[in-house]
Amino acid sequence: MDQAITPREMFDLPNTALRFLFDERQAQTSAVLLLQWCIDTDAMQYLREHQIDDPLLVITVVSPNGKENRQIVQLSQMQVMLQFHRSGVHKILGRILWGVDAKQKKEILKWYRRGEYEMHLDAIKDREAALGNAELEVDVPPDFFAKELSAWHQWWLTLWLGELWDECNMRRRFAFAYFVQGPLVLIWVVFNCFFRLIVAASLTGLLLQRKVHWEAVLHPFQHDFDWVWGGEYHYGRTKQDRSVGSLIRYDDAGHERHKSAWIAWLIFPPIHLALLVIAVLFSRFRDVPITESVSGTYTVTTLFAVSVTAIIGIIVLVLAVGGAVLSPVLERRAAERQRDREGKQKPYVPKPPNRFYLWLQRVGKVIWTFLYGPFKAYGEHLAHAADERRRLLYEELACTNAPEHGIRPMTSMTFSISRARRLLYQEVKAKICKPVARG
Repeated sequence: MDQAITPREMFDLPNTALRFLFDERQAQTSAVLLLQWCIDTDAMQYLREHQIDDPLLVITVVSPNGKENRQIVQLSQMQVMLQFHRSGVHKILGRILWGVDAKQKKEILKWYRRGEYEMHLDAIKDREAALGNAELEVDVPPDFFAKELSAWHQWWLTLWLGELWDECNMRRRFAFAYFVQGPLVLIWVVFNCFFRLIVAASLTGLLLQRKVHWEAVLHPFQHDFDWVWGGEYHYGRTKQDRSVGSLIRYDDAGHERHKSAWIAWLIFPPIHLALLVIAVLFSRFRDVPITESVSGTYTVTTLFAVSVTAIIGIIVLVLAVGGAVLSPVLERRAAERQRDREGKQKPYVPKPPNRFYLWLQRVGKVIWTFLYGPFKAYGEHLAHAADERRRLLYEELACTNAPEHGIRPMTSMTFSISRARRLLYQEVKAKICKPVARG
């Protein structure tokens, strides 16, 4: 014999605790759908007993190609407008959540890429603070959408102005895209590729970095500007590849070279570039031949480097000898000071309690004794008001008060006038400006 399921498991059965309502006639007139919902009596009682004040509803629309469009609304909103973005059979899923803060909302709605979310649907279904599993399938005819453009036209129209939404938006873009955008794109490509070339050449030839993405110079439409140097996510370039002089410091596998290879720093381009600039300036202002200026600059730099290295070596040697000699003396002095501090410590004597503080405690207890009754009554009043709001909300959302087919009359719902106007506007717009299939 099968084991009986618990009431909580019963709530998670499809269309048991939570059910969607929609008008089938409206689903056959446009790609916009007014979706309502209702709650089972047992599920409503469960929410009231657990004093859940602000339940949320997660609605997920899964298109025929598997892409998702997810939104979170207040359960008390009672209805929402859904816009379909392509033809075919769409699956609409709903689940009630509570105890969700702003950070968790962002995690639920965070995209991995368009149409795919970082938090999987199973993670939402497995939440402890959740119930209900509404499922609905709606077949959207292809006549509701604009005629599909060719791949080239769609790329050109969305190159700078973003995604297409409907036929009206498409018609407004044609004049700009084919009369203004062409020359501007040509100018943008020339300057963009030129600056990318400068950056790539500087990173490779001047700073001697590894794995610079030269393909980004020739393909400005496929790669962003920051692809040249790695960008925010580095795009395959490690920290060693991006470091200055990484061609000198690391091999092809990213391992650090032997110290003897560091002599290659002598050919580091910025050093020689700085010396040449100094030589040219010296030759210009001192009327010295450029050859003599260059040789003199390199000679002085070499002597300076050797002198500095020798001085640093002498200082290190003196510090090492002095440390070896003075280390025992310093350790002995430190031990003597520690013994002196330990001998001067006084025993701990607790302070007597503050009389003023004790008096404030007594006064506070007396005041609280007089105020406890009114505060308790006020708290009970707030709890009763919250329970009454929950009762009215859940009664309005009860499936027993909802029609078996179709939707609730909009005149019986809160803000019915504004919602009716919005629905009428979206229906008229969907007929005049058919939406573009996407997603």
